[in-house]
Order: sequence, then C-alpha cells, then structure tokens
Amino acid sequence: MKTINKSVKLWLALDQNNKYITIDKAINGTDYICPECHSIIHSRALNSDCMSPHFYHLNNLNSCNCTDAIKQYWKEYLIGIGEIVLLPKLYEITCIDKRIDFELHKDDITIKVDLMIKTIYNQFFVITFDKGTKYIDKLKAFKYPIFYVDIGKLKYNNISVRGLYELLSI
Repeated sequence: MKTINKSVKLWLALDQNNKYITIDKAINGTDYICPECHSIIHSRALNSDCMSPHFYHLNNLNSCNCTDAIKQYWKEYLIGIGEIVLLPKLYEITCIDKRIDFELHKDDITIKVDLMIKTIYNQFFVITFDKGTKYIDKLKAFKYPIFYVDIGKLKYNNISVRGLYELLSI
C-alpha cells in the first residue's frame, strides 16, 4: 500500500503576473516564484500516487516554508466580500467589508489584527492567525468576538469558509 506524504506545506506560489497560484493549478515545467523568499520554484508530484503535489525550491532552500505568505493568502481569501458565513456562537453573517492587517486603537492600546470583518448588521468581529496569550489579552479589550484560525490545518483546496467552522473558535 502506498502512503502519501501529508507534511508538504508549499502549495502556494506566485505566477509570472505576480498572482497567487495553488498547486492544483500548476503546470509541470513552469517557473513560479516563491511568495516568501522570491526565488524560483517548480511543481512536483502533480500526478503522483505516492506523494502530495507541492512546489519546491530549485536552490534547495529548506529554511523557507512560506508561513508568512500562506498567512497572507488566507487573509485575502478566507472570507470574501458578500460571502455568507455561519460562525459558531454567532449567527449567519454576510461580510460587507474586510480589513486586512487593520490597526485597532483604544486608550493606550494599539494592536494590529489579521482580519476585521464587518457584517450587514454593522457588527464587527476579528479573525486572528495568532493565539498568543498577550495578543489575545490585548484584543479582548476591544470587546469584539475573536476567532482563531490555525493556518497549519487549512489546505489549498479548502478556500471557502464553509467547512472550516470547526477551526474558528472564540
């Protein structure tokens, strides 16, 4: 029985037009750009039964895992304007505005949040990719519902929030 390597993380690249491309859209033999270190990467194992498809660095840069680039990708594509989402402990919401890397200010506290979502009911909630205690404690001062998303559990083929509810929690 063949096993598939599920630990491959590099499923995201930039195409020649500097647009995000996921591994399922990659073409063998095409040069892509690493969104983190900007070196040339290629696709591998696109039709393999033994290994997950992934991009790899031509210069064998093992230290580049694209964590920041993947986080930025999810900030842009996790929830879209006009998308209707059912969030735990809230209700069905429709996103009418989304702010990426938005700064919140209150008294002597300033904090940058990954995503600030505004609903059709003029309510706001925050989605963070950081669950650090100091960060969350500061964020609680703003009294917005806070949802954490573990980007390590998100896969390139789960672009819609539908099905990701279990990853969002207060």
